[in-house]
Amino acid sequence: MPKSLEKSFIQKKEKKEKSLEKIKEEKSLLLAEEIKEIKERMKKEGETFEDYQKIIELAHKIENLYKKEIIGWKKEGKLTE
Repeated sequence: MPKSLEKSFIQKKEKKEKSLEKIKEEKSLLLAEEIKEIKERMKKEGETFEDYQKIIELAHKIENLYKKEIIGWKKEGKLTE
């Protein structure tokens, strides 16, 4: 493969990866914001079982967005349980 074509392919791949990372980041920030709103409402109106269930559900969604990275961090010893 010619160098210029190879470089173009690599740049497109990096751009795609960055955009996927950006999408994951935006989704996780929205989910985190929703958790924050639930916690604020819990302080004002009181805690319910459903509130905790929703927080856990949202946290699992965030975790699933980054599942591959988390597994990699655990293997590398960067993350302990």
